[in-house]
Parts: sequence; C-alpha cells; structure tokens
Amino acid sequence: MLNYTVTDDKYNERMDICNGCEHLSETIKMCDKCNCIMPVKAKFAHFYCPINKWGRDTTKLIVRSD
Repeated sequence: MLNYTVTDDKYNERMDICNGCEHLSETIKMCDKCNCIMPVKAKFAHFYCPINKWGRDTTKLIVRSD
C-alpha cells in the first residue's frame, strides 16, 4: 500500500516553518498565498510551499513510465 503522507517529524518541520510565516492566518491556519489550510496541506508528501519555504517530499513520489 502506498503512503502519501509525510512522517510526523517532516510534518512538524513544515508546520514550524508555516507557524513562523507572515502569510499564515493564526486563527484558521490558512495561508494567504495558496489559500490552503496548512495542517492538512503539510501532511501530504506531494504538496509544497508556493514561496519555496518547504518542498515536496520526493521520497514519496511515484514516477510513471508510460
């Protein structure tokens, strides 16, 4: 079974970055750059920060060879 979520350590690292970012709404934890709810977005490996504060977790990406 494939796992598309990041580890707890990676999730906490991403959220620490977001929590210190000026674009995060403190009340609803929503980013004003991507309009995402960050506690959800930060959990998935294929998502990334639109202003390059954190990237995709490439260890979880699937490469297709069609």
